[in-house]
Amino acid sequence: MKYLLFILLIVSPIVFSETLQEDNGVTMQMKPVPCKDANTLALEVLKKYGEEPIWFGEDETADSKYTITYNKESKTWTFIQFDDKVGCILGYGVNRAKSKT
Repeated sequence: MKYLLFILLIVSPIVFSETLQEDNGVTMQMKPVPCKDANTLALEVLKKYGEEPIWFGEDETADSKYTITYNKESKTWTFIQFDDKVGCILGYGVNRAKSKT
């Protein structure tokens, strides 16, 4: 049973992604991302992980905003896309790459 669960966890991102188009070797993939009310998500990231925004950006073509939150002590980070209503976690992890400059 453990092995079945492990295989499902490994295979599920592959199964749930869907190729939409290919142009010059670049494919567009549909993959699930966790989303919820933007304000709720922001408070959860702050309270649960102690992460605070360290960067903001905007997408001029899609009316989306982006932020990277970071916790200096635990070294956790989260990359979030959001608008006025919904926020989605595009990525998260621990540690950050050190700049070579």
